[in-house]
Amino acid sequence: MTENLPREKIEQIRNQSNLLEIVRHDEEQGAGGQQVMRQVGGCWRSGHYAAHTSSSNDYQGTSLWLDQSQQFWYCHECNAQGDIFSWLDQHRGMSFLQAAQYLAQTYEVDLPHISEQEMEQAQQARAERSQVRQVMRQVFEFYHQQMTTEQRAYYLARGISDSYIDKYLLGYAPAEKGVTLKAMKKLGHSADDLLKTGLFLHRNHSV
Repeated sequence: MTENLPREKIEQIRNQSNLLEIVRHDEEQGAGGQQVMRQVGGCWRSGHYAAHTSSSNDYQGTSLWLDQSQQFWYCHECNAQGDIFSWLDQHRGMSFLQAAQYLAQTYEVDLPHISEQEMEQAQQARAERSQVRQVMRQVFEFYHQQMTTEQRAYYLARGISDSYIDKYLLGYAPAEKGVTLKAMKKLGHSADDLLKTGLFLHRNHSV
């Protein structure tokens, strides 16, 4: 069972759904109605306009890669990836159960009854996961900002490019105890938010 749905039902929804159709709709909407999905070999490419703003008006980007036969998508710009459920999560803000219900209705798949309480719980769980990801990214951004020129040189000496360092927020945690914690609390994060990331420990009744 995943999110209260049998695994075989999830597979049925995934197999009967059309990832290309869903992605094409969101990509064209993000590109102002332009037809941006192009078939290259056995895959489809676009500029991931549902997530990234184009720097030009030609909409010829190819960062988004979609394999319809595998029901899988991947973005070479931000490394986001997944199946049709993850697409609806990341681009339409749907919880897993919301996505399952939407796809079942769209592609005529019989779905067990999902109560309003279950839908609310699923949406709350999604919101909590999103909050954890946001806090973790801000921690990584903080580590990245703390990196000295000497530390960056260490990465470069190991063959890691500047663009890679900046894209993936490589950095260093401050040696001084509590610096990161103070920085995150200054951004408004509560102790509970920080503990949920797994990056902070609960000690002596405090984080």
